[in-house]
Amino acid sequence: MPLGIVGGDSLIGGALAEHAGRRGVEVAVTSRRPGARWRVDLAAEPAAFALPPARAVALCAAMTDLRRCEAESQASEAVNVSGAVAVAVRYLAQGARCLLLSTNQVFDGITFLHYRQNGY
Repeated sequence: MPLGIVGGDSLIGGALAEHAGRRGVEVAVTSRRPGARWRVDLAAEPAAFALPPARAVALCAAMTDLRRCEAESQASEAVNVSGAVAVAVRYLAQGARCLLLSTNQVFDGITFLHYRQNGY
């Protein structure tokens, strides 16, 4: 079963897909763009996600522009929290391992804390 990369056409996702492919790892990438084989728009309803089968998945898709995240906080939450959690839950239920990327704009990586919002 392949390595799934949600956001495989993002900067990090694309680099990861290329790196893994050069090493002979089978990769299945998703994109929110129309026409993608595995289409996942994290702002959409989770039932609409076309997730590829995977033994492990890297969640590289995100809304990353800080100004846009601040201006469009509901969209940012839908993509960066709800959508990412929905993808992770589906893969974890299948026994896959999940890697979620984040930034220091969310957590500084120094302070240990348990973050809970909206029941996640």
